[in-house]
Amino acid sequence: MDDEKLIVEVEKYSIIYDAQHKFYKDTTLDAHSLSQTLDAHSLSQTLDAHSLSQPLDAHSLSQTLDAHSLSQTLDAHSLSQTLDAHSLSQTLDAHSLSQMLDAHSLSQPLDAHSLSQTLDAHSLSQPLDAHSLSQPLDAHSLSQPLDAHSLSQTLDAEAAHYKAAADAPEHCGR
Repeated sequence: MDDEKLIVEVEKYSIIYDAQHKFYKDTTLDAHSLSQTLDAHSLSQTLDAHSLSQPLDAHSLSQTLDAHSLSQTLDAHSLSQTLDAHSLSQTLDAHSLSQMLDAHSLSQPLDAHSLSQTLDAHSLSQPLDAHSLSQPLDAHSLSQPLDAHSLSQTLDAEAAHYKAAADAPEHCGR
């Protein structure tokens, strides 16, 4: 009988042990699986901690920097504004432009045809002043053939002037 009681006790404790073992096993698995569950916060922390501990990937970093800096710095609008504002104000202002044009034109031989055209266009558009009329004729104008039409107009004007002077009453009374 004692052996039977012992066997029963052993079986009873064995059942209790199995139940406890199963309970602890389930509890342990639950605790482990709960610690493995990746909620959004811990996942982002884990990824951040991992990525920060990794060396920088030169290729992906350059792609990220290029995509950002190119879109911010080298877009068409800001590039044109930067180049226009800086280069035009520094290079093509009125003073430097006139200096560049002067330096260029002064270093070129004078084109007699275009120079005479420029001077003619300018002088013809200006009224004749007393000073320019009182200047002696220059060698260039004297070497030009006389314009028959303008010469006849000048002679007609001179003749009319002398005729008017001759017909004056005081001249006739003498």
